[in-house]
Amino acid sequence: MYLLDIEAYDIAAGQTTTLRYSTGGLTTAPDDTPPNAYYAPLLAVPASFEAGVFKDGVTGGAGDISIGEIELVAVSGRLDLLADFALDGRRFILRHTASDRVDTAETVMTGIIESLELGWKRAILNIRDRRAELETPIQTNLYAGTNSGPTGVEGDGNLKGKEKPLCFGHCLNVPTVQVNASTLIYQIHDGPVAAIEAVYDKGLALTATTDYQTVAALQAATFTAGQYATCLGSGLIRLWSKPAGAVTADVRGDASGGYVSTVAGITERILRTRAGYGSADLSTADFAALAVANSAEVGLFIGTGDETDMDQALDDLARSIGAWWTYDRFGVVRVGRFSAPAGNPVVTLTPAEILAGEDGGIEQIPANDDGGGVPAYRVSLTYGRNWTVQHDNDLVGAVTDDRRAWLTEKTRTAVAEDATVKAVHPLSPAISIETLLVDTTAAEAETARRLALYKARRQRFRVRLRPRYGLALSLGNVVRLAVPRFGLDAGKLFAVLGLAPDFEANAVEADLYG
Repeated sequence: MYLLDIEAYDIAAGQTTTLRYSTGGLTTAPDDTPPNAYYAPLLAVPASFEAGVFKDGVTGGAGDISIGEIELVAVSGRLDLLADFALDGRRFILRHTASDRVDTAETVMTGIIESLELGWKRAILNIRDRRAELETPIQTNLYAGTNSGPTGVEGDGNLKGKEKPLCFGHCLNVPTVQVNASTLIYQIHDGPVAAIEAVYDKGLALTATTDYQTVAALQAATFTAGQYATCLGSGLIRLWSKPAGAVTADVRGDASGGYVSTVAGITERILRTRAGYGSADLSTADFAALAVANSAEVGLFIGTGDETDMDQALDDLARSIGAWWTYDRFGVVRVGRFSAPAGNPVVTLTPAEILAGEDGGIEQIPANDDGGGVPAYRVSLTYGRNWTVQHDNDLVGAVTDDRRAWLTEKTRTAVAEDATVKAVHPLSPAISIETLLVDTTAAEAETARRLALYKARRQRFRVRLRPRYGLALSLGNVVRLAVPRFGLDAGKLFAVLGLAPDFEANAVEADLYG
């Protein structure tokens, strides 16, 4: 029997409550958890769901949005009461029990209800994974615009209602926000930062003086023209004399809980401090493994007026090192770096594990990367982001030629190429990827890794599995596929890129790439 718990908001009562449904009808025992609870027998289709590491058939870029639906059925208007509840954005839990008890039931899936379709005899709950929680701006703190002369760092009326800047990792030449014109105080991050390595006025480096522990001490400080002081604890910079032009800075950013500069570290920092996630919401083992897989520095800057959503920020970070992030069916954030499948497989899939229908339960399908799965002969990665592009008119004459050349370009480019691939595959594509990597060596290493991955011929299969095998898999797992077709007689390693459990059909479709 399947059991469905919905966290619903009772509009009339102004409070949350739990709605309970089942496939067979159940009243829990007095010693169960919850006790004496009634699960109405209105659950028809427990759930159909699909989760993927990337969007359909690709092996990089933005993560997939997992969607599906749950169907409830009833006659005589037994579902009409759903109209009295707000269900959008509310959590649900789907369990399976063989003992008519909830406390020993297996959790099958958790997620978010996106919308309700209420019909005459049935209701459809459109469901999503928890990514919906992250489709909101990463920055919700706005300037109050309450400054009074030299007092305050909330800006004036012109700044009121605008987002405060955010700086994660190692960011170069970021624009600053003047938060007090009287005292020449500028902000580069909403919160503490690890270091402000350099400050520039119209491209020319100023001289650092003292870091002050409080905003008040920074406001009261005295120094001389051509110098700057800082309050790292609040992400602030103060100049002594009016600047000649744009004020920019090189920053080692957010240090709330310690400085982090890797994709794994910044992703976890955003989820914990911006989304409010705790350890139970994250696979800590995944994050630790990703930090080891690629420890290169990255930098992410989100400026005033930028309404970047949290999920977009995580996509940009992951893309930088060929990583992925998603939720498993239990609502836990999983992360990993996509690479050619290697090592010991978690399971070997043979015809015994595959549900064979008319199509044999296995189908070879094309990849959707650039070139439609044709091996790539060149990979280009952008890196070394300059967050404030400046041209000759924006710079003072004393700026060196090398520095001037760097400032005029938004990014640098690392390229890896294998001409022999083009000779074999005339339609071989060149793949270009934008990253947040900072260092040249790290960018060149990642470019070479991506070329090795994409220049090889790859296969992609959709396999229909028996539930006890399919539900045991996780996204990113390596499996061995051994069937007497498609050249797989001896078996070959594949990475699990997608899983689609269908509880009504009692099957799980797995998307395999290798």
